[in-house]
Amino acid sequence: MIRPLGLVTLFFGYAEYELDQFLERLASTAALDPSWRQRTLGQKLGLLEEAVAAVEGSDRASLDALLREARCLFERRNSLVHSCIVAGGRVISSRSEVSEWHTSPDELTALAEQIFTWKERLSVYRWKKVEPLLQRQTLVEAARDELECTPSRKTKS
Repeated sequence: MIRPLGLVTLFFGYAEYELDQFLERLASTAALDPSWRQRTLGQKLGLLEEAVAAVEGSDRASLDALLREARCLFERRNSLVHSCIVAGGRVISSRSEVSEWHTSPDELTALAEQIFTWKERLSVYRWKKVEPLLQRQTLVEAARDELECTPSRKTKS
């Protein structure tokens, strides 16, 4: 149980890092509250949704699917990490209203792999769907700034 749970935790860290890197990139082009790094993971997902929505031409349907999946995976991870796993894979939640349940090394390994796959899909979404739009947006803004800074040239008739 320890190794698969360790993979869940390790891969979750990779996923959160990928999310933070995506937000860092968006923060360089959008008005994100500077305290975004101190936000909870759920709040960061919401910030990602808002920031990507501000990018003209972004594929919202793909992002919505990624966010739905993330919330489900992260809830499963949180329920494990904030519980006590005892002999036989019994999971006893720290919340009294949650019933005891069972898990196995195979289930934990599958969850770890799902989290890792989600992280990879978020990366692909960023680099294939959003980054080209951000680069184009940056080029357009740079060209606009250059035009505004260039003095008018009047030709003599």
